[in-house]
Amino acid sequence: MIDYPNIAWVYNCAVDMRRSIDGLSMLVQEQISGEQGYGTVFVFVNKGGDKIKVLLKQHNGFCLLYKRLDSKRFLIKVGLACGAASAGPVAVAGGISLTRQQLRWLLEGLDWAKLSSTKSSKNPPDYSVFF
Repeated sequence: MIDYPNIAWVYNCAVDMRRSIDGLSMLVQEQISGEQGYGTVFVFVNKGGDKIKVLLKQHNGFCLLYKRLDSKRFLIKVGLACGAASAGPVAVAGGISLTRQQLRWLLEGLDWAKLSSTKSSKNPPDYSVFF
């Protein structure tokens, strides 16, 4: 089992799924520099919304999970055009954070934003917007 913190960061721009571990880690290198980035999880979604990659920084390297849905789309929105006109693509700025459970729901193709891990909670989940 891969262990990671309670928060996964969603990259704010659509990503070319041909990128490998090195290409994806370059996109978020400021957030994962050194040992302080240990256990950091970043989620990348393609333009079509049917492919997702999850990058996990561990103490001795990276793990990469890749998933493609057959007929549905992942229910998460990312910017399609992140270029010079905007503030630029960033991982911890401009995206959202997901809890472990929300990440599981997302990977299952469920609407993670509408699901709640506890039925008694009346407060909406804290989706940290990081611009």
